[in-house]
Amino acid sequence: MPKTKLKDLQIVNGTILVLENEADIPIVESGPPLGPMPLPDLVPQKSQEETEKKTKEEYIRKCKHGPGTRCINCFANEKTEEKKKEDSSWLCRHGPEAKCVNCLKDNFVEGIKHESFDHFMAAKTAKCQHAFDAKCANCLPPAEMNYKVKKDCNKHAPWPASICNSCMPSTAVLARQSYRHVDYVELMSLRELTEFVKFWQASHSLEQRGGFLYGYYSKDPNYPDGVRAVVETIYEPMQTGDMNGFHFIDDHNSVYADMLAVELGLEKIGWIFTSINHDAFLSSFEIRKAAEYQELFATKHPSGYKVTKFVTVVLKPTEDGNAMPEAYMVSDQAQALERDKVFGESENRRRLVKRRPAEHELLPTIMCENKPCEEFQPEWFIVSMGCGLPKKALTILEHSDFPVMNRGKDLNKSDIKGYLAKYRNEPSFKRFSNFHLLLAIAHIVDVDTALEIARCVNDQREVPRDIIDLLN
Repeated sequence: MPKTKLKDLQIVNGTILVLENEADIPIVESGPPLGPMPLPDLVPQKSQEETEKKTKEEYIRKCKHGPGTRCINCFANEKTEEKKKEDSSWLCRHGPEAKCVNCLKDNFVEGIKHESFDHFMAAKTAKCQHAFDAKCANCLPPAEMNYKVKKDCNKHAPWPASICNSCMPSTAVLARQSYRHVDYVELMSLRELTEFVKFWQASHSLEQRGGFLYGYYSKDPNYPDGVRAVVETIYEPMQTGDMNGFHFIDDHNSVYADMLAVELGLEKIGWIFTSINHDAFLSSFEIRKAAEYQELFATKHPSGYKVTKFVTVVLKPTEDGNAMPEAYMVSDQAQALERDKVFGESENRRRLVKRRPAEHELLPTIMCENKPCEEFQPEWFIVSMGCGLPKKALTILEHSDFPVMNRGKDLNKSDIKGYLAKYRNEPSFKRFSNFHLLLAIAHIVDVDTALEIARCVNDQREVPRDIIDLLN
């Protein structure tokens, strides 16, 4: 086919050309790009790295100053770098110190502050060079910390009559823990978390609130040998609160919550609370309470070491009026110091203190930065982890819109009946897949009925007709 020149068609510079065939024009959906767009092979395309390098060099050429100073051209280049960093994590829902599956990078593993405990143990064991049936320091888990006086020593009379080096309390040398027992906390129900925050904000955030987290543990593929705590629901016990904190009040519904969780295949995996204080990641009181809960829910690791996976989630207000969840644990050392009653009551939320020993009582020496100390910062004991919401929640508790107990409103049978009528067209096991509904049935009707329904929800089988007729 002979080639036709544009000038032969009387087309001159400035003529507007209209494409009549639109079939070959690619249509790109709006929103974040899923991948690079194909470009026509008209001229060799420069890579993004080359383009950024050229742009940076152009900025630098405009600078008139020497090294060590900055001008408006330098600032423009810095803003470009900052924007690039922000754009890469547009899916993140957590604070600046946390990590989630949306902000993984090539060097993500290197940037983790604490490695998974199983990965920590595997790295130690890999150094072993002895026979299979032998043991060495690398095979063994960390030594269990004990800060009490040993009272069963057979070398001398018991304390306070006498004491030796083997039965004295171990010296507590403060050190940040390199491993953690949970790597990520996944909050499955956005609605339940939102309602928790709304109820807190209804008091202008002046009455702090807390609750227990029920869920399960699973492997986390984003961390080497990682563990993920999956939160399915929140139970809020009876409590009182003020501007500085809250206090749980024992009630019999807490027992019902534990029983229902078992039938649903869940367990108590942590606690959550609100805080308006930004001067500390965790206060001295919160460190001690977290250590108390972790000790209460500790179990034996296959290595024989006592571990805990009880997590702490804090909700703090943000500048835009929302709340941001942050997930933590405290170190095994903090857990042991609280268990052995070494910590004392502190009047400063930014300081933990060693309590004064009673008469004839011997407490361990606490070493901080190579010197004995009586008070120390909470940050020594904080173990941080990732926290966020899933892109798509696959949960056994599909509903979370039933009124929550202990929020100042007395629930009755009409609340249950009205809720069930709203979902009457769903399968019965799906209609009842609401933890707070089951808790109300246990409290208002009877606990055996609630437990039977929970088993049906967990097995995804129809609830017996006589139970439905009873509730209707």
